[in-house]
Amino acid sequence: MKTVYVLGGMLAGAAWLGAQPVAAAIFNGTLGLKADPAQVTASRHKAVKVASPAIKPTTVVQGLNRPWSLAFLPQGGYLVTERGGQLNYAPDFATKPVRVGGMPKDIEVSGQSGLFEIALAPDFETSREVFVSYGAETAKGNVMKVVRAVLDVRAAKPALQDVKVVFTSVDPVKDDKNLGGKLMFMADGTLLVTVGDFFEQDESQNLGNHLGKVIRINRDGSVPTNNPMVGRAGVRPEIYSYGNRNVQGIAVRPGT
Repeated sequence: MKTVYVLGGMLAGAAWLGAQPVAAAIFNGTLGLKADPAQVTASRHKAVKVASPAIKPTTVVQGLNRPWSLAFLPQGGYLVTERGGQLNYAPDFATKPVRVGGMPKDIEVSGQSGLFEIALAPDFETSREVFVSYGAETAKGNVMKVVRAVLDVRAAKPALQDVKVVFTSVDPVKDDKNLGGKLMFMADGTLLVTVGDFFEQDESQNLGNHLGKVIRINRDGSVPTNNPMVGRAGVRPEIYSYGNRNVQGIAVRPGT
């Protein structure tokens, strides 16, 4: 079984997920928890001062509009997203990034919505595929989308080609906050997608939608047959974990 760690609003989320009295007590310092010997011993030790590492920061690029995600290319260079809706490419750290064309036209830039993550496919060196997450506005409300595309940086103007939507969150919400948007490939090639609760906190426990969930899909958007919710009536089979608020960090424990 894979162990997945998610960061972002977890404790706050717990207050909405059937553990409200306990979470509130912890916040207020009123819960009567007795320290065990390990805790008491640790409290008597003083912090140890260590030398700071010799790190010298260097500015690579300036003037970006709310940069959100970085992806480093295997042949050198990098991609960087701006939440304002732009994806940028630079062949190296000495060159000013240029905008990548072919981006989706329905990126909704408002509140916390906009362009989010850029992730390279595991076989990017041969497939040139990238995956992009963003907030989009529909007639019924806002959703979180993921597109799959081929990145062409050989031309004078780099661009995304063969852009296809592989995921759209359900249900649309009339809010532009807490959209999630993190992407991460697992060792088996499946893709994890975080979807925030869109400020609809109670919906993170509703298995009939994607709000407040981590989604696991194949690269083409299909559902892996070994997802934990597959075959359950009234449940979205894409769901991999639920009860979250707005996951903004995700990692898989090595060896699981």
